[in-house]
Amino acid sequence: MKSVMQGPEWDRSEELADRIGLPIDVWDELFGRGWRLNDSEPWHDYDSDPSGGEGHPVTPWHLKGDPPQLMLRVFHHGIFIARPAGLRRDDGRVEFHESAQEYVAFEQLAHQGPEIVKWMLTSRRRQFRWCPQCWTHTPPEEWAADRCVRCHRSVG
Repeated sequence: MKSVMQGPEWDRSEELADRIGLPIDVWDELFGRGWRLNDSEPWHDYDSDPSGGEGHPVTPWHLKGDPPQLMLRVFHHGIFIARPAGLRRDDGRVEFHESAQEYVAFEQLAHQGPEIVKWMLTSRRRQFRWCPQCWTHTPPEEWAADRCVRCHRSVG
């Protein structure tokens, strides 16, 4: 089955690189391709927003990976890089919100960006577990009881 997250039509990498002012090859080296808009309900943490939410439009979070392994949010002065935290809703959908976010000013991206990205990816991937039934590497939001959600549903 083809994932809905394949192909250039959903990838927002070029748009984000342009917004930050990075050439696409520099963006690719720092963040890679495969960024999409986070379609979870809008939420704004005014305490961690250096602008205080005043006078600046709230920019949306973007996700990278399937399952999501990194989040990014662009402001006019810098970016937030975060680890996604998934929450399964009653309707079965998974919403992602940021956790362990780090702010990086644009002028510090080349110096701080790679280290922060590596740390976020490592900390997110450490949360994954292997399903003992299907042997799929599974993020916490796709885990139910003692196996992945898919296998849990198939057993009943």
